[in-house]
Amino acid sequence: MSGSTMRYSRHVPEPTNVSDLTITVASSGVVVSIVVAGEIDITNAAQLSGVGRSALESNPGGLVFDLTAVTFMNSSGLGHLVRVLHAAQPVPVQVWATHPSVLRLFEITGLTDALDVQYKP
Repeated sequence: MSGSTMRYSRHVPEPTNVSDLTITVASSGVVVSIVVAGEIDITNAAQLSGVGRSALESNPGGLVFDLTAVTFMNSSGLGHLVRVLHAAQPVPVQVWATHPSVLRLFEITGLTDALDVQYKP
């Protein structure tokens, strides 16, 4: 192959399917609740940290992530959630979850020991 040049190009498609996610913020006294429903993955996980950081701007006395209506969360969602939890310190944070796959994600990463993760039927 003397004198020839090989070219390689690869097109990486942009994600086109954004998972359905609904986020509602509510305040009860000094506690801010972030109620999340749907699936949390790479296509929408940044929304979670954006809403969480906005909630922290009100200097709440506590923060609750209500994930009881979340049916799926991958490591992208977990990473964004952990970023908010670190930013929240020293504000107490609770995470509520119901779906077995979401709870399992916290368990296998060891975060149930480090965070206040609660099963809420």
